[in-house]
Amino acid sequence: MKKLLLSCREVWCYDDCDYIIVEETEEDVMVCAAEHSIVKHGGKETYTVSLMERLRGFIYTISY
Repeated sequence: MKKLLLSCREVWCYDDCDYIIVEETEEDVMVCAAEHSIVKHGGKETYTVSLMERLRGFIYTISY
């Protein structure tokens, strides 16, 4: 089975944030990342295209 993984610590360098997103689709990963950013780190509700592209660069495919 394959899933996609995104680590908050790796993307934003928050040393104290161990939040890891594991989802089946890139869209689901991006939604979770946006929600986490807003709730935990005071992020804005709107995401720019450049920010979305940056996030995509940190998504890994994992198999288990």
